[in-house]
Amino acid sequence: GLCEYFFKTRSPVRPSDIAPAIISLLKRESLLNKTIGSYKRKTSIRHLNCAVSNITKSRLFIKLMAFCPIPDFEIEEFLANIRSDILSNVLNLANSQEILTFQSALALQCFVGEYIYKTNRCDELKVQELELLVQNTIEEGRQPSSQLVLCLASFKALSEYGWCGLIKVTCDIEKVFTTQVHEPLEEKIIREEIPELGKIKNNVSSIVRHQYEANPYPRWVNLAFPLKKTSITKMVQELNIKIFDFNIMQVESPKILVAGCGTGQHALEVAARFDNAQISAIDLSFASLAYAKRKTKELGFKNVEYLQADILELKKLNQKFDIIESFGVLHHMENPLAGWKELTQCLKPSGLIGIGLYSELARKPIADLRGNTGLTDTISSKESMRSFRQELKELKDKKFEKILSSGDFFSLSTFRDLLFHVQEHRFTIPQIKQYLSILQLHFCGFENNDLVKSFKSIHYNTEDPFNLDVWHAFERANPEVFSGMYQFWCQKLN
Repeated sequence: GLCEYFFKTRSPVRPSDIAPAIISLLKRESLLNKTIGSYKRKTSIRHLNCAVSNITKSRLFIKLMAFCPIPDFEIEEFLANIRSDILSNVLNLANSQEILTFQSALALQCFVGEYIYKTNRCDELKVQELELLVQNTIEEGRQPSSQLVLCLASFKALSEYGWCGLIKVTCDIEKVFTTQVHEPLEEKIIREEIPELGKIKNNVSSIVRHQYEANPYPRWVNLAFPLKKTSITKMVQELNIKIFDFNIMQVESPKILVAGCGTGQHALEVAARFDNAQISAIDLSFASLAYAKRKTKELGFKNVEYLQADILELKKLNQKFDIIESFGVLHHMENPLAGWKELTQCLKPSGLIGIGLYSELARKPIADLRGNTGLTDTISSKESMRSFRQELKELKDKKFEKILSSGDFFSLSTFRDLLFHVQEHRFTIPQIKQYLSILQLHFCGFENNDLVKSFKSIHYNTEDPFNLDVWHAFERANPEVFSGMYQFWCQKLN
């Protein structure tokens, strides 16, 4: 039942959010745990087949592999090793359904993680050899085996092989072929249909756009959708935020802007949350927007419109919104305050704006790592990022424990966003307070209910949750509490 519940099309939770808990649960399965823990490289074909057979008995594990990167280093090591052994033995593997089921799940796991697993020169040469073998097989009028196709699909997307359009799509490779060939092709077509607000003029915005064209952020399969839609009034109640102008509560059909929508996760969760809402979603990256639009169509949403735009050019849109949400975006702009000002000018009086910004205190380990290594200057290729990631894993330095435990460490686009972003600002609560004053916005409260609950356990005054000075003292005493971001709401009164 867990598979159906967590991985259905409209699950109440994101698979990536519950992946650590699922992994913890799965590791209690003695057979699975023993297989993963005891597997060694370059084993016999018999032991390889046995390991695959044991793994495929865990339906939940196989399902999870297809949906999101698995955030566990022991499992990553196991999957990377068994991938290499399948590559070495693929021409001699048994033609069994268990092998094909596992290979399909492995190819999907590698794709959703954007091929972040380490490779060695031997693997690279073997992939080239097998790629040529497939090419020759097709030229001779024959079809390669499903095992061979799936094996190669676990090292790079099938769409990157020149022969991908010539292979027969059997039921054994259909899911992988759809994910790695059909959907990227569909996104290329969609990309040409996305309107743009105007040419991007800001140099930093152009550089940031280039990053997300290369690494759309993030690749995802399923989202968390609420069991039922809500109103602005109910949202305010659920978030426990303070409202200064109650006219916003009277809006029954809100116009909402998601500024910096990436690959569409945020926009679609907003669209699913509100009754009678019309969502406008903008982003710098056409690649990200094409992914978002494909998923929007797949999930059947009709109330989301996508537009390629820079926040700095929003005045050209000539629209006002009841709600604006921009989480994790402004801190990647050349001038975050200028971007925030543009968003505020698009907000109706009494409108609410949700903002997410990096914390200077919480992000200090990452800032130190970036500063000490000059990451953004020296590392940008996929190969160099994989190599640096492997080195970081092997250091086993306690200073980097938080980085290594981050879910963003397990796919290439999120890893790049975590450590290698081309532009990054970090903030303190006093800075946020200053910006709110400049923009004439009123602080309504932080979004994380668990965090607020922890805060209230030591701050009993009813007004404390809306007092940024008290929050500043709280963060200084607990510097990791905003390890994700500051995520908060504020309101425009006139």
